[in-house]
Amino acid sequence: MVAIPIKKAPDKELLLPPVAVAVMGFGFLLIIPAVLIISGLLIWRKRKRR
Repeated sequence: MVAIPIKKAPDKELLLPPVAVAVMGFGFLLIIPAVLIISGLLIWRKRKRR
């Protein structure tokens, strides 16, 4: 029998500073929904004018 060693992943954890976590949370909770709402309103307004 041939023994093949198992390769382990070198990076299992992502360590981010608290500021980076806050920026990501702010982006996902406020910025992305705001961009989607604004783009939806602009598309709706453009279609309504036709």
